[in-house]
Amino acid sequence: MYAELDSRKRLSLGKVATAPAYVVTPRPGGAILLEPAVVMTEGQAAMLADPDFQASIARARAENGPGVKWEGRRRPRREGLTD
Repeated sequence: MYAELDSRKRLSLGKVATAPAYVVTPRPGGAILLEPAVVMTEGQAAMLADPDFQASIARARAENGPGVKWEGRRRPRREGLTD
């Protein structure tokens, strides 16, 4: 794919972007690296970096198996309602 910057130095990524947010890293030689990213609070980052928390998650996974995909729950329909 070939692309050119517009007059405001913007580049459209609509055809190739797969994530809503990216970390942008300029590389030697003019290359630009885009890495999909998520935003989290400082508290979440601290929790994920905590070795005790990581060990707790590993134990829970070992004890409970691979888990189940959540399909969501629908509220029961009330009598007399129509679509």
